[in-house]
Amino acid sequence: MERREMLVLLASAATAAPAAVDIASYKPRFFTPAEYKTIDLLTELLIPNDGTPGAHETGVRYYIDTVLHFGDEAAKRAWRTGLAEIDAQARATFGKAFSECAPAEQRKFMAAWFEDEDVPVTPLERFIRPFKLLTVEAYAHAEAAQREYFGYRGNRALHTFPGCQEDHG
Repeated sequence: MERREMLVLLASAATAAPAAVDIASYKPRFFTPAEYKTIDLLTELLIPNDGTPGAHETGVRYYIDTVLHFGDEAAKRAWRTGLAEIDAQARATFGKAFSECAPAEQRKFMAAWFEDEDVPVTPLERFIRPFKLLTVEAYAHAEAAQREYFGYRGNRALHTFPGCQEDHG
C-alpha cells in the first residue's frame, strides 16, 4: 500500500461514524453467557430504571464485557473470581445461581455485599468496588444516561458567557 493510500484510509476511518452495536443480539467476548446474564442483573440492581434508563437499557453489560475483553489478565481473573463467589454464595444460601434467584433475594443479597466493602477481606468483598466503579463509568458513558439522567443536551453555542460567579460573602 502506498503512503498516500494509507493516509486516505486513515483519514476516512477517523471521520466515519461509529457503527451502533445491537446490544440485544450481542454475543459476549469475555464473559460466558451465564456470567453476562449475571452482570446484566447485577448492574441493573445497582442502577435500576427509575424513570430514566437503567444499566440494562444503556448497555452497561456490553461496556464491561468490552473493557474486560481487552483488559489485563489480573482484572479478568478478579472478575471471574468475583462472579464465581456470587454464585457460590447464592447456591449456599438459596440453592441456586444468583441469576435464578428472585429479584427480592438478589436485592437483599447485594445489599449485604456492600456492608464490608470499605474493608475488603474476601474475594467477593474485593470484587465489589471495581464492579461498582466500572458499572458507574459505563453508565456515565452511555448516551441515554448522559441525556436523560445527567441532562446533557450536547455541545451548544452560548450567546453570552456569564463567567465565574463567586460569592465572597
